Amino acid sequence: MTATLPPRDEPEFYELTHIPREYKPIRDRTTRPNIQYQVQAVEVEDDGEDVFGWGPKERGYHPSVVAKVTEVVEVKCAQYAAPAKMVIYCSNKKAAEKLAAAIGCDVYHRDIDTEDGKARRLKQWMNSSDPSAAINDRIIVASNALGLGIDVPDIRVVMHVGMVWRLKDYGQESGRAGRDGWPSEAIIIMPTQDGQPIEVAPKIEKGWIDIQEFVTGGTCRRVILDQVMDGRVDREQCEEGEEMCDMCRAKEEEARRQEARERVINMLNEGFDDSGVVMESGVDDSNSDVSIDRGFQHEQEGRPRTSMAEEFEFEAQERERQWVGVQVARQRRQEGVEVRELREQLEEWSGVCPSCHSHGQRHGIEHAIEDCGFEDAAEVYRVSRSI
Repeated sequence: MTATLPPRDEPEFYELTHIPREYKPIRDRTTRPNIQYQVQAVEVEDDGEDVFGWGPKERGYHPSVVAKVTEVVEVKCAQYAAPAKMVIYCSNKKAAEKLAAAIGCDVYHRDIDTEDGKARRLKQWMNSSDPSAAINDRIIVASNALGLGIDVPDIRVVMHVGMVWRLKDYGQESGRAGRDGWPSEAIIIMPTQDGQPIEVAPKIEKGWIDIQEFVTGGTCRRVILDQVMDGRVDREQCEEGEEMCDMCRAKEEEARRQEARERVINMLNEGFDDSGVVMESGVDDSNSDVSIDRGFQHEQEGRPRTSMAEEFEFEAQERERQWVGVQVARQRRQEGVEVRELREQLEEWSGVCPSCHSHGQRHGIEHAIEDCGFEDAAEVYRVSRSI
């Protein structure tokens, strides 16, 4: 039974565990309907320093990153009352210690304290349910050492600071939020420069593309999670009954704005001539924010005279171009997945006897087909030579 083993990793799992393939896995979904997935950017200056905190000399995060995390923590502590808890995952031990000091909360990693000391830290955090307890007692900053076996029902926020390296690790760690079924959040704080995510060399090559798509893909976060972790390819967005991710929420808000624009356009078309000047028989705009002669304004700025209807039409066309771009990116991502799966399949077949493989054999099949002991192997070899 699994909720976090990607389907493409199943062959390796069966091989390592020597479990026969006829035993089929029972899967639960990785994405959680009560979790709102989101990425929040923080702009940092390019000062040559390692903003992720995991460079050759482990150190804390860039001051802009620390300030952003502190800001989000304050907002979420006000949003979620006790006994709501928060976990903040960091990329290394030194960064975790410095961030915990900045927030004023406890820290947990592999080398912190004794085994008994680590147990006390966890117990204090897990039992911080008293409304009179200090807010920071409900927060813990940790490395990935805070991992398996953590099943606290009232974690409301799981935050990752900096780059996450594997999507399946993120699926497990973010899934510790909202175990009681109440609305919760999974937040990635991502440093950017000039509005773009900072390019870094991956520490873990396998799965690197997946997490990049999740963070910067420009589409629903659940689409990527479901595709990689559950093998689902028919999702297009967050669905009914799910907490909307930041991408779907932004799309819905834009749809509402577009609807409002269209209502304004309909009113303006009744009250404006083609030049953008209000006609006497037009809409009474005494109580409206829309009372500027856009055509006159554009002439003053040295631009061609346009009507508001033309401006809104241009914005609609721009959104349409952006939507086409998203669809193209989605198609390319799907093609990339298919190529990757084909490559993995070819690698699985490389150097093994196709006849043994087709008979379900998994061991002792690293030989040429002409040396195979199955009766049909010779015929398969003859046909292959004649093609």
